[in-house]
Amino acid sequence: DVGTDNDGDGFTVEEGDCDDDNIYVNPARDEEPDNDIDDDCDGRVDEDWNGVTVTYFNDDGAADLWTIDSLGNLTDEITLTDTETQPLWLVHHQDGGYVANTGYSAVVHIDDAGTVTTWADYSKSKDVKYGIYGICAHPNGYVIAMAIDSMWRVASDGTSELLASWSVDTKAKDFALYGYSCAADLMTGEIGIFGYYGGFAVWTEDEGFDVLKSPDPKNWDGIL
Repeated sequence: DVGTDNDGDGFTVEEGDCDDDNIYVNPARDEEPDNDIDDDCDGRVDEDWNGVTVTYFNDDGAADLWTIDSLGNLTDEITLTDTETQPLWLVHHQDGGYVANTGYSAVVHIDDAGTVTTWADYSKSKDVKYGIYGICAHPNGYVIAMAIDSMWRVASDGTSELLASWSVDTKAKDFALYGYSCAADLMTGEIGIFGYYGGFAVWTEDEGFDVLKSPDPKNWDGIL
């Protein structure tokens, strides 16, 4: 693509090169830990992680976050300081810690010490009738929270903004999908929206909401 490529590494600024004066920094590079540089231009610095972090519910106390490496070893364990918080969907946040959906009602931040901070509470919201489901972290620092009929931008300062809404009435001509979960492209910021019964849509800041596949609940193909 035509654009600015001062360092000649084959990636323009428009394509996501975050340091156009350094040939060793571009989206195709691997991250080199401990050099304080975002080598791969994904918005994170010196990440060196391989495994999965899962939530563990304790029947007699606070929930835990367990990080398990590719060999099945428990490498980190965080106990939440709030015994009432039961995290469901869980994602890493670019600024550190984790963001979780708790009981389909709230979006919270969990730091490395287990401290829970509520960013948005939809439990009494008239605009979110069916609860909050999947969440994903946008490269610009905010979080996307999915409802069945809408998606919301949640910022760390507690502000919540409706980004898109759609029809969930299967009898209506404008029926779109049942929103369920999401994924963020860390390079482009594009959000993929996964729905019940195989529905799929995308959302971008410039183009907004676009349904690529509307599901047919009566003839479900088995894809969630």
